[in-house]
Amino acid sequence: MSELNFLLSNYSFEQLFIAVIVGLIVIKVITELIKYFYDKFRNYFGMKTKKEEWEHTTSEKLTYIKDKVDNLETAANQRKERLIAVENKIIENEAHDKKISEQLDELTEDLKLVHERLQENTRSFLIDSHHKFCNDIQGIDDQSLQSMERRYLYYKAAGGDSFIDTLMDEVRALPRINYATIKREFQNIGGEHG
Repeated sequence: MSELNFLLSNYSFEQLFIAVIVGLIVIKVITELIKYFYDKFRNYFGMKTKKEEWEHTTSEKLTYIKDKVDNLETAANQRKERLIAVENKIIENEAHDKKISEQLDELTEDLKLVHERLQENTRSFLIDSHHKFCNDIQGIDDQSLQSMERRYLYYKAAGGDSFIDTLMDEVRALPRINYATIKREFQNIGGEHG
């Protein structure tokens, strides 16, 4: 305490205050100089503190992680674009499938109509042939019978009615004649009506 009394008695408060401030400034300057030379020395010899090594390692790891995240984002964006392309293709295919389905429905209706007309045509052929051979000629040749039988099988396979069954039974019961006899009979029939 005597040193403090000595200072206070010999120096004024302002002088002491200035001395303390100057002392602090000198300490700060010396500290900065030491740090400056220490950093120069460390850089010259390539020495790093543990903190700097940790910061450098952490920085490298963060850069690596950032690169990985960027790669994942790029891959996710590419997958999203591919998914959108697939969804668009699905929508396009669904529209195409709908169009094909509509066309198939139209073709089915057309086929049904053709089938009905073919059935009616075959039915008419069998009825006309029956009348010609049973009523007009009263006999049938083998080729005409085979032709009628073939058409009859197609007609029945396509769901033809049983009315034609009776007509075919009558045609099968006719006597067999040759083509020349049929030609002569038609000429006679034509001559009688003419």
